Amino acid sequence: MSKTKTKRMVASFLLLCAMSGAKTFADPAGWTPGSDLANFADSNGQVVFDGNRNEFSNNTGLWGGVVGVPWVDHDKTDIILNGSGYIFNNNVGHDSGAAIYLYGENQSLTINGTSTFSNNRVGDHGAFIGGAVYNHAATINFNGKAVFNSNSASSAGGAVSNNGTMLFNAGADFIENTSGSNGGGAISNGNQGVLTIKGGNFEGNSTTGLGGAISNSNKLILDATDREITFSKNTDSSGSNDIYMRDGSKDADNPPALEAATMELKGGKTISFGGAIAGEEGTSISSAAENLILNGDNSKYLGSFKQSSGKTTVNGKFFGGTNTIEAGSIIVNAANAIDNAKIKLQEVSKEVAKFNETVECHMRLGIEVKHAEQQIR
Repeated sequence: MSKTKTKRMVASFLLLCAMSGAKTFADPAGWTPGSDLANFADSNGQVVFDGNRNEFSNNTGLWGGVVGVPWVDHDKTDIILNGSGYIFNNNVGHDSGAAIYLYGENQSLTINGTSTFSNNRVGDHGAFIGGAVYNHAATINFNGKAVFNSNSASSAGGAVSNNGTMLFNAGADFIENTSGSNGGGAISNGNQGVLTIKGGNFEGNSTTGLGGAISNSNKLILDATDREITFSKNTDSSGSNDIYMRDGSKDADNPPALEAATMELKGGKTISFGGAIAGEEGTSISSAAENLILNGDNSKYLGSFKQSSGKTTVNGKFFGGTNTIEAGSIIVNAANAIDNAKIKLQEVSKEVAKFNETVECHMRLGIEVKHAEQQIR
């Protein structure tokens, strides 16, 4: 890059962040994986990579084995990765974020190509979070499809730990990532985190804590407008559990949450949970999803659920908290699906309803027709 911003640097810091076996990256000149990228920003605070080298493997660092901006007091720094695709493989972080580590809210990272994160890990020397990516307060945009496979963290967020703003705008697959006792086999979304996922697949992720795929302590948006979202074979300490909704104010490792954890489900494609959703009182789920499918035992979700439109199909057990169906339909296919559920069906006015002017509730109880009267009684 033609312009380089000069910043004071501490030699010991560069030594700590130097990568074993890493080669000098050609653009920007002089940068090596693991060095503080803010020091290579141009006069506009940008660091732009145009795909001269897209694969980063076998690096080891303290903060961010490949991409790191670890200090909060940096000037505004925007990192942009262009090119056909990026591969982050087998990198190790002594702290958090083996491949990518961003700290301050004045920092951002945009990946415009596809990205693949495989076999990255943190926690060899303690309990750390974000096996591949750690975001403390910055903004990270994945504008190409992202794939996270077999990443691990000793504490939370086997693939990703987010406490800032993170958007997967072109879909994301999380396959067989693992974390320790603080949960989130694939993703830990912290009590300041705002996480948006626009399509994707969560399969075979696991944690010894809660939330086989996702542990959510603040705001999670699952958007199936353009792509389906599926959860399958994810496990946690309670069994088959896809998402765990936390009351972030109870998280001793972080400051109190601004609000209770929420999850928004929307879009015209299918959102399907093969396992279950569980969570604490005070958390909330809102759905305008055209086709929401619940296959597992969701009775351990004790927060509130509100459906404003669309259809929810219950093949397992419904949520165990308070459920409000304002519009659309709910189809219950399993016997005992609503044992512990409180369901409120609201009358819907013409002004509120765009398509359905009544709420439909279909319950398939699994009883024999000839004995129906006695069994229902």
